Amino acid sequence: MRTQTEKLKQFSSLHTGGALGFGDGETVPLDVVLAHAARIVASGDLPVSVDFEAGYAATADGMAGNVGRLVAAGIYLEDGYPAGDGEGLRPVEDVVGRLKAARAAADAVLPGFWIKARTDICLQRSRRRTAQRSLR
Repeated sequence: MRTQTEKLKQFSSLHTGGALGFGDGETVPLDVVLAHAARIVASGDLPVSVDFEAGYAATADGMAGNVGRLVAAGIYLEDGYPAGDGEGLRPVEDVVGRLKAARAAADAVLPGFWIKARTDICLQRSRRRTAQRSLR
């Protein structure tokens, strides 16, 4: 049963990964993410947003194809690299290109789909500090 204030279902990559026996950072296989999102969407009438990490692809076209396979109301897209494809943050031009590709893919198959771009620079700095402390 939902409360009067509940308007949207969201799931994070960290918590979803942990619940499914994986970690964060695109360690959950894409097909598992897509199936999990579809199950959540089918479970009720609220819109669902997905923490879609960096799009599960190294290229803008690959990421756009993945967005087109997703059943959800919207996504969060990060500006970092998929697991193992690079370190740090992508150049701004690359991020803009990826967002445009995601938008075009979503518009083609998902009317009303929203994309929220987010940055992970604060999280990366925190992880770096934690790693440095553990090395001391």
